[in-house]
Amino acid sequence: RLERERRAVVGPSKKPLDRVRAEVARSPKLKRTIVELGGEGLRERRALQARALALVEELESAQDMNAIQVMDAAFDATLAKMYSAIEVDQPGLARLKEASKDGTLILLPSHKSHVDYIILTRIFYHARMPAPVIAAGDNLNFFPLGDVLRRGGAFFIRRSFKGDRLYGAVVDAYIRRLILDGVSLEVFLEGGRSRTGKLLSPKLGLLSMVVEAALGGHRRVYFCPISIGYERVVEERSLVRELTGGEKSKEDVRGLLRALETLVGRYGRLNVQFGEPLTLEGVQDELQHPREATAARPPASPAERARAELALTPARRRALITRLAYRVMNEINRVTAVTPGALVATALLSHGRRGISDADLLALCVRLFELLRRFGARFSPSVSVDGRTVRRAGLAEATELFFRAGHLEVRLPGEPLGKERARAPGPSPDAFYLVRDERR
Repeated sequence: RLERERRAVVGPSKKPLDRVRAEVARSPKLKRTIVELGGEGLRERRALQARALALVEELESAQDMNAIQVMDAAFDATLAKMYSAIEVDQPGLARLKEASKDGTLILLPSHKSHVDYIILTRIFYHARMPAPVIAAGDNLNFFPLGDVLRRGGAFFIRRSFKGDRLYGAVVDAYIRRLILDGVSLEVFLEGGRSRTGKLLSPKLGLLSMVVEAALGGHRRVYFCPISIGYERVVEERSLVRELTGGEKSKEDVRGLLRALETLVGRYGRLNVQFGEPLTLEGVQDELQHPREATAARPPASPAERARAELALTPARRRALITRLAYRVMNEINRVTAVTPGALVATALLSHGRRGISDADLLALCVRLFELLRRFGARFSPSVSVDGRTVRRAGLAEATELFFRAGHLEVRLPGEPLGKERARAPGPSPDAFYLVRDERR
């Protein structure tokens, strides 16, 4: 019990990077791949082994808690000032902390912004939980950001493994080693950032590696759906440009410097919600007995897990991975919280007229709230404290947020449309709001 409590706070024992590389290189599956690719030639095998070690060094995380402490202080001085609040589902976080005493956590958050890479590490750090190791795209591995993220826990993988069987085997062996060691792993199932806010279809490649490693391990693995919601994302301009036909900008130093300009902006609230953790045993039971409730299934013993692994045919494994992926996405959708910004934006975009008065906007937000409440939606504390009544001050703050971002025009009754104004009026009970066409 003491060991479980210790691991829930500090995680598994840290290993030197050269030892991790050596353990990855000894992976039976990686060795088989090298033998198959190298054939009978000893020189060819040695060359492949050397390349495999180089690939591990290229992708590996160099997580350093001292660096995370410095990054946390930097977050307080920069990004934290951009958000009026960071709302965290504390009961859900407590569930994850309890689960981490019993097994390994695979964190599966939604992905809307590059801030996603930072926020869960910060939340876990302040909750006295082990910081996760994060699967990041190699497009972020440029100087100096790549070195910073690597020390924060990121490891970098290519978008595609096609045409390089050895690279796929190295990534698989590295992930297997992390899970066998009991390291918390953070994976973005969508594969990239959503440009619309809606969840993308899950990508199964990395998840299949995680599931294969979990089936062959000795500790229970919990798959943890997480919703990370924003009222505004820092990449707002670039996402709109892409959605209107512009090319995706390559991440580099110049883009990083341009992104620093966003630090003077205001982006409302950031909301993090945790879904119910899923287990492979539970998902298997759902596949076999879809009408039976399996949430209360007791933990499987290592022997039971070994028997279950042997019983899985390739088709059943694919079905298990697919079912798990869509269960995760469904759970993320279920726990995503309604924020004031979401309510106000929905009302502004759907009322059917050119402009809307402050009173009508508030009334429409209240009607939307009542509809969502009947559907059992989850609300952020800034929308409703008790889940039954709207916090009107939160709606006013969201309207002010969109006005300051330049998304709204504010008009007063009786004011000529072409009138030049020294200073634009802000939101008020007498105001009418128009969404700028280019900002919809």
